[in-house]
Formats: sequence, C-alpha cells, structure tokens
Amino acid sequence: MKQIILSVWGVLGFSFAFAQSADFEKVMGEWTGTGKLFGQEASFSMIWELTLNDQFIHLTFQNQLTANGKNNVMNAQAYYKPSSDNTFIGTWFDSRGMILPLNAIFKDNMLTTEWGSVETEKGKTTYEIKSKNVIEVKDYVFTNEQWQQFGYATYQRK
Repeated sequence: MKQIILSVWGVLGFSFAFAQSADFEKVMGEWTGTGKLFGQEASFSMIWELTLNDQFIHLTFQNQLTANGKNNVMNAQAYYKPSSDNTFIGTWFDSRGMILPLNAIFKDNMLTTEWGSVETEKGKTTYEIKSKNVIEVKDYVFTNEQWQQFGYATYQRK
C-alpha cells in the first residue's frame, strides 16, 4: 500500500510540475526539420515524449548533413525534469560521447535550453513555437565571450 501511495504521489507531483508548464505540451510529439548546420544544408528530427512513469521528458534527436561527400549523422538522447516555475534541469547524451548538463526555461512560446559548461562546450538552443505544427530551432555556441549561431532549422509536426 505504501508503494502505491508513493507511486501516486510521484505521478501527482510530476503532473503538478508539468501543468505549470502546459506550454511544454506544444513541443510533444514527432518532428522533422530542414535547415543549416555549420553553413551546410542539413536534415533534423526530434521526438519529445514523457518517460519513466511520466517523471521525465525525453528528447530523441538526430541531425544529418553531407560535407565533402561524407554523410555525417549525430544522434542524441536528453532527459528533462521539471524543476520550478517553467524551469527544467536535465542531461544530454550524444553519439560524439558528450554528456552535457541542461538548464531550460519555457517562456512566451519559447523553450531556451542552455547546455554544457566551460569544461566541455557551452551553448544554447532555442525552440520557438510558431504554430501548432511549426517550431523554429536555433543553436548557438559560446566562444570568444559571445554567442555564435551554428545551426538553424524549421520543424514540421509529423
């Protein structure tokens, strides 16, 4: 009985935190995009879903570009946990072998995620909801004491 009560409390706790960020529901689902990555045409995909008894938001991500006749693909998984007042903490894992901390906030139809650290690489990604079926994503890296954009994509809901 105690385990059931704790399980229900965990789900209710997450539901409360998730309800505070109802905007996050706007990104949930499967998306495909096209844009540029390091100045090259690229394709992108992302899937946002609840996982682990709805305690985390899981992102499955992929980008793909062809440069110098070589097809380059990066895959990643990220887990976001609601923190407070539309903020989230999390961790990113990618096929380069990188593990990066995530700090995010959802405000005014935009999810802004700062990732990494000065010890790894430091950047941010913005996900701007343009409509129910369109999200614009911009990626930046912090270098030479300033943000420099290295990626851009427009995603359509699948």
